[in-house]
This record gives sequence, structure tokens and C-alpha cells, in this order.
Amino acid sequence: MRETDVVIVGAGPGGLAAALFLGKKGINTLLVDQATFPRDKVCGDGISGWTVDILKKLSPDIIPKLALQPHSLDSWGVRFVAPNLRSVDIPYRPKNQENSDHPAGFISKRVHFDNFLWEEVKQFSSVSMLEGLKIENFIYDRNRIIVSDNSGQVKIAAKLALIADGAQSVLSKKMNSHHTPIEKRHQMAGVRAYFKGVKHNHSKNYIELHFLKEFLPGYFWIFPLPDNQVNAGIAMRSDKVSQHKINLRKSLDEVIQSHAYLSKRFDGAEKISPTQGFGLPLGSRKRKLSGRNMMKIGDAAGLIDPFTGEGIGNAMASGLYAGRHALKCLEINDFSEENMLNYDQLVYQKLGNELQLSTWLQRLLRFPWLFNLVVNKARKNEMLRETISTMFVDQDVKARLKNPLFYLKLLAG
Repeated sequence: MRETDVVIVGAGPGGLAAALFLGKKGINTLLVDQATFPRDKVCGDGISGWTVDILKKLSPDIIPKLALQPHSLDSWGVRFVAPNLRSVDIPYRPKNQENSDHPAGFISKRVHFDNFLWEEVKQFSSVSMLEGLKIENFIYDRNRIIVSDNSGQVKIAAKLALIADGAQSVLSKKMNSHHTPIEKRHQMAGVRAYFKGVKHNHSKNYIELHFLKEFLPGYFWIFPLPDNQVNAGIAMRSDKVSQHKINLRKSLDEVIQSHAYLSKRFDGAEKISPTQGFGLPLGSRKRKLSGRNMMKIGDAAGLIDPFTGEGIGNAMASGLYAGRHALKCLEINDFSEENMLNYDQLVYQKLGNELQLSTWLQRLLRFPWLFNLVVNKARKNEMLRETISTMFVDQDVKARLKNPLFYLKLLAG
């Protein structure tokens, strides 16, 4: 039996963010992961401007360190390709908020990014780390929670358990008193492969989201990486994958060949990895995020952005919020289910409007002509491009996308 104040189950970006926060506060913490680092995770590998903002809150000096990593590529924005194949480039930050010293975002394979954060956590003497241990069970013992592996040979007693073990979280399922069936319209299916030698990537390493008609609501993506590599893949809502009987693994190669503008870019490129699949719970449905002595983080909490499919930023944000609430719980020695609900309220207060807006934007893709309209207007109107760019960092401005008057003004002029 090992004892600690907080045990974090899962060392993805969410769990690592919580560990960074608690480590800075000197809280006795045990971080556990079933894999041995460095380890890979199927993902798009994009580290957005939102993620960079969270990293700065966790540790102001971490961004310069990340920028110096040889496996990390500076990225400055997003290229949106509409169903009519016209594109518009939107920087992560408007011109008046750009900082030339550090990029607005990054692209880094998860095997490197997660390991970078893992090494950062090691600097805190109050945080212990265990690799190669899969936690699958928990029981309560008075005012504590005891988590264990399936054999019961390893047991960890803690005042709080932060559940950050991913989209297929075993503990998250066991935490619910009744099993909630999977709703495919609140799930995203995706596939990813790495290529080398893809041509004509953006000069400032913008990530690319291609909203092709055959994958709506969803997209084909191209994210550039160091060493002339790219991460390319498809993400699509799971109910639509089932409805249209789409084999996403086959579709990845097929879409590159069937669209002339893509086949030219991939001509001569080498596929350097197998196509791997993954499933993600979207934040389009509100979920219970906590229980007695427990809080869910990131993918285990179902906080994936429904429109872009981004998970890293919201995972790290929830890790930060879980760390803050854990600190309060420890101060007042209250780990009751009622007190844990304050974490749910905090997460949805911070992320709820964003998730609702992204859900609305996802539904907007039922009308490809409207998406085409926005892109066409933005191509011609620098002020509109600046407005959309501001939406990445200003939620009040982003809320305009949900106002029908925004589109009426576009139609008018």
C-alpha cells in the first residue's frame, strides 16, 4: 500500500497538467501511467494557441523550452478549406497580439510532447511517478479512495484521485453508478498516418482542416511536422460513419487520390507509418465529471471540441482546473460528492460556452453552402479574417458566430 494526498491516473496532457500545477504547490502527488515513457498516442499532434495559453498559466517559462525542442515545429495558424475547395488562412492570434519571440502554437508528435511534459514534472520532489502500471479498480476506505491494478497487488491510498486515463477510461466507467450507452452522435472516429515528402505546406506551418463534402460533419487534416513529415488523417462523427458505412482506414488513401489538389501534393510522398484509428468522446453532451474523492480530466471527461476535434487544450485546461479544486479540497479536508460538484461547475463555467458554440458550428456543417460563404467572404475581407482570428483568443468575439445577424451581414455585403 502506497499513500499520497493525490493520485493522478493517466499521464497524458491532462494528467500532466494537473501534476505540473500540484507539483508547483508542493502537494504530495503520485502520477501513474500504464505505459513506459516515451510512448505514442494516436492524435493529430496539434498544439493550438489555446493550449499555449494554458501552458503559460501552468509555467511561464515552459514555452521557450518547448520552442527549443528539436521535435517541435512552430505553427502560427489554421488553413480552413471549405467544401467548395476554396481556402482561407487564419492566424492563431490577430496581428496586434502576435509575439514574434515565441510562436502562437506548435505541432509535435505526442510521443515527444507528452515526454517533454513528463520530464518537466520530474523537477518537483513532491511528485512521484510510476510507469507500466494499469489502474483499473477503486474502493473507498473511510475518507480515502484506494485505487489498484486488476490483480490487486498494487494499491494506492489517496484523499483524491484524478482520472485522466483517456477516452476508454476504465475508472470513468466504473465511477458511474449506472452505465450510459455510447451515443455515436457524441463520438468522433478518426484515423491517422504519417507521411514524408508532402509538397506545398504552409510557409508558417499552418495546420490544415479540409471540410470535404464526403466527411461532413468532419474533415481531412494535414499537420506539418519536423523532418519534412506530416500527420494526415480523417475525423468524422461516428453516427455518420455508421450511417454511410464508411471505412475510414481505406478512405484516407482514397481521398488523397480522388482529389486532384491533394494527389499533386502527395505525389512522390512516402507513407512512413500504418494507418491507426481512434475514437473520441465529444463535448457536445454534458457529462458528470466528478464523484466522491474523484474528478475526471480530459478525454476521460469527454471534453473534445465537437467542431475541430481538438483534445489537448481542453484536457490541459481541465487538468489545471482539477489541480485548483484539489488544492481547495485539501485545505478544507472535504472530498464529498457535493463538494466535488464544484469542479463540474468550474469546468463548464470555463469551457461550457466554447463547447456549446463548437457543437453549433458542427451542426452548421449540415449547410455546406453557408461554410462556403464564410470562407469566400473571409478570403476577400481582411477585417473579417482579423475578426475570426480574434475569436481564437476572445470568447465574446467568437460568440458572434452563433448570432444569425453575423451571417445576414455577410450575405448583405
